[in-house]
Amino acid sequence: MNPIRVFIIDDHLLVREGLVAVLAQLPGVEVVGQAETAEDGIDACLRLRPQVVLMDLNLPGMSGPEAIAQLRVRAPELRLIALTSYETEGDISRALDAGAHGYLLKTTTRADLQAAIVAVAAGGQWLSGPIRKRFEEAQIWRQLTPREFEVLENLTKGLSNKEIAGQMGTAESTIKTHMHSLLQKLGAADRAEAVALAVSERVIRLE
Repeated sequence: MNPIRVFIIDDHLLVREGLVAVLAQLPGVEVVGQAETAEDGIDACLRLRPQVVLMDLNLPGMSGPEAIAQLRVRAPELRLIALTSYETEGDISRALDAGAHGYLLKTTTRADLQAAIVAVAAGGQWLSGPIRKRFEEAQIWRQLTPREFEVLENLTKGLSNKEIAGQMGTAESTIKTHMHSLLQKLGAADRAEAVALAVSERVIRLE
């Protein structure tokens, strides 16, 4: 049986070298290449055609989720696993929404890494236990409507209800209704707590 061909995209040399060393000890797995940036990684993947790509999310230039989305379009047969230090709902959602087939933390065990590669290469999905639990617990963010999310984004800019209404081209009373609804859905006492939750979970990033 041919080994599973794996490609690594991570901007830290020590991380890449560590992964290569670990994967070299796993039966049925072969590392066919590595890259420091998403742009170089995409070019190499299109040339080498690995089966599974281990993708860091926080990369210089193009981000991991952007690279995942591009590879899903340009090489739909590739199977993609986000391998990252981040475990917030925002990062998990961005990776999965972009098309990642798996999500692993860099603190994962060798056994989980092997299981994830095998499962994803076979056409399955893989979320490690802690990630699956966190993702399921954080589904509250998906309850927000697009307009409520837009209100929340404007809240992070420090805008008043009147200013948000002007930005969104609607009445201030409508903004108050959206505000009441999103606070209830998030279980937040006020706008400051809603913003703190959104930022801490990296659902919205401060500019």
